[in-house]
Amino acid sequence: MIIDMGNNSGSGTDLYFGWAQKPGVNFNHSQVFYTNMSGQPKEVVDVSQGLVLDTTELRTGWQDSETNKWQFNPSVSQMQPKPGDSWKRGFAMPLAVGAGKVAMWMASGAAAWDLLGYLGPQLSQCPEVGHVPLVMYEGPAEGRYEKFTWVYPKLKVQSWMPRPESLSARTAIDMGTPAPVSAMPAPPAPGMMPQATPAQALPPMPASTPPAPAAPASGTTYF
Repeated sequence: MIIDMGNNSGSGTDLYFGWAQKPGVNFNHSQVFYTNMSGQPKEVVDVSQGLVLDTTELRTGWQDSETNKWQFNPSVSQMQPKPGDSWKRGFAMPLAVGAGKVAMWMASGAAAWDLLGYLGPQLSQCPEVGHVPLVMYEGPAEGRYEKFTWVYPKLKVQSWMPRPESLSARTAIDMGTPAPVSAMPAPPAPGMMPQATPAQALPPMPASTPPAPAAPASGTTYF
């Protein structure tokens, strides 16, 4: 399976999006969203205006922590068996980060799966085929399993919109068959979509963290 990482910048380089997990909950986690190109320094992304997720191209699967290779599921409602001990559940999807920039978000592990589990039920509320969500960063949540803990970002769907031109111009993830660009993935079967680990109560975000803004006014274009 191949992921075509082509973007609409015309540069031929791959732009990635990520979230750098930091220990503890007193850290301003809104400052650790970033983009980077292979071999280049990371650039912090301002998420105060939100992110547009291309859920029409959302894929779930397994990533090998030793080789970084991916094996994707046939659909988000059909999870394949774990290929081996070094493989972790994860997801991949394009997103618009503002100013016409499009990046690929690929993440695996407990934090990534909890992020998707928190977001998944919201995605099932898509009001119209072909619409994609504008999500806002709500803050960090803590996942826990036995003696292990991790932090993941909570993303809340603020509104739905037609797929932005910047995303529509981007090449789809190549799964070996043509990927539809005008339909949401099939609703997951019961028990297939991940469920977030119950979040532990966290202290308030630092006072310096700006509140999430309201949805953009009609006619305003960020993406």
